[in-house]
Amino acid sequence: MAEGNSNRPTENGFHKPVGESGEDITWLKMQSQMGYHRIKSQAQQLKQDLRQTVLQELDALVDGFLEDVEQMEGKEGLSNNVSFSELRPSVSESRHESMIRKKREDGELPDKVFMPRSSVLTDLFKIKDVKTIYHIFVAILIVFSLNTLVYDLINEGR
Repeated sequence: MAEGNSNRPTENGFHKPVGESGEDITWLKMQSQMGYHRIKSQAQQLKQDLRQTVLQELDALVDGFLEDVEQMEGKEGLSNNVSFSELRPSVSESRHESMIRKKREDGELPDKVFMPRSSVLTDLFKIKDVKTIYHIFVAILIVFSLNTLVYDLINEGR
């Protein structure tokens, strides 16, 4: 028997030496293509696994960061008095949105769910700059009132 790959096809029970016929070259090309496809599929699987792992790690990091910010907010408060918990929709709001989208089997709309919420003015006063403008107007009103009161007392003696 000739030395060679034992996985190669045999002809009448005897192995042919490599390079002796076109069939051997075809067989080697086919094996190299199969190896190429196997390596390519493994690389694609590795790429998907790596992408999924990176996304999971990134989600965990962002969630941890948001939790740290919310803890710091609870201790100190943010400079503009807007909380991150208000920026993310709450569980009840997401449930409310899913109920809005879902219809009953008989074609009717779902029951109304009334959600308590703050007014627009209350939401605006949570912003530091709007609070500052509000305080400026209150201070101007107090100054004008005191000016009128002092003028009336001094000039008219009321």
